Amino acid sequence: DEVRRIFGIVLFVNLVFFIVLFFSAPLFAGFFAEPRLTAIIQVLSLQFLIGAFEVVPVSLLERELDYKKKSLVYLGASVSGGVTTLLLALNGFGVWSLVWGSMTSMILKTIGINVVSPFLRLPLFSLSGLKKTLSFGGLVTIERTMWFFYIQADVLIIGKLLGKEALGLYAVAMHISSLVMHKIGGIINDVVFPAFSRVQGEPEKVASYFLKAVRIMSFVVFPLFFGMAAVADEFVLVVLGDKWAEIGPILSILVLVMPLRMVSNLLPPALQGVGRADTSVYNLGLAMVVMPLAFIAGSPWGLMGVSLAWLIAFPVVFFTMLARSVGYLNVTLAQVFRAMAPPALSSMAMLLSIDALKTSLGDALPVAAALFIYVASGVLVYVLLSLGPQKRRFHEVLALVRR
Repeated sequence: DEVRRIFGIVLFVNLVFFIVLFFSAPLFAGFFAEPRLTAIIQVLSLQFLIGAFEVVPVSLLERELDYKKKSLVYLGASVSGGVTTLLLALNGFGVWSLVWGSMTSMILKTIGINVVSPFLRLPLFSLSGLKKTLSFGGLVTIERTMWFFYIQADVLIIGKLLGKEALGLYAVAMHISSLVMHKIGGIINDVVFPAFSRVQGEPEKVASYFLKAVRIMSFVVFPLFFGMAAVADEFVLVVLGDKWAEIGPILSILVLVMPLRMVSNLLPPALQGVGRADTSVYNLGLAMVVMPLAFIAGSPWGLMGVSLAWLIAFPVVFFTMLARSVGYLNVTLAQVFRAMAPPALSSMAMLLSIDALKTSLGDALPVAAALFIYVASGVLVYVLLSLGPQKRRFHEVLALVRR
């Protein structure tokens, strides 16, 4: 009965979001001076109605840490959505190919989850006995809504202050830099929250889990993004072509802050898992205030100014959030710094080595060959550095992969 009541709340909340988004679509279209957005947003708002029937079944799977079924369904839905988008784009549907691709993915995902994890119960529209659930769930809902507006603030500000062309360039650079974060972010939320929920009464395990997650995350993401920063110009020329060359410097800045952004993504599910969703809301509130102000302050210098706003302002936001959160996770700032420092320093050494190699080679090689050599040398440097002080982290990552 409790889950049926939660199902009823989910249906009601999603209906409210659908109504709000559907009828506010003209306001968004007016904000961007793009009338076509009205119909697009109204169609996409239907995802709230469809996705409402996925929430309870997928949550029951996640509670049991049963990710195989979910992964297979999501993979199939994503591939189907991608194929739909491609076929429609090839047949001249333009932006609507993205819309219908997204709708296809959502519909198939909802159907698939209900097949592998059926919840064949009618909803109960009653709040009886749900005070604790509503309090916690309300905070999580507020936090995720705040996260959405925070993560889209740069896009909204660039679109309004710098125009569509600048937004297009920035969107490509941000998509490349955040691709890994968005792909892994869902996995982090799915795994970290139930894992920490199970040990919330065991402070030692909470601390151990969090520090291990920071170690593994740092070991992987610092070299990945620092390496990308070192070869951003060459990467853009080889993968995207000369016409996108101007996003190279922007990309090289955006990726430098990505390791901190990915480590910060551990905080919300970990805090929620130990029952401190209120702290996570505070953290997002801080980011929602500071980052948009930084983007606006940087906008007079164009896309470079907005990119530098990420690099300058987000570390301040990150360490402030971390300082407020570590006590609830039974760790100290010093312990977190020690978990992050070795891969960060090794990655910086790798970046500097690639820069030195680029200076020595100059323009002697074709861009594609130079990119291959830079990447190979960077990997070699980081691996050699990992055999020493990072040997433990290396084995932790290998153990995780083997599982």
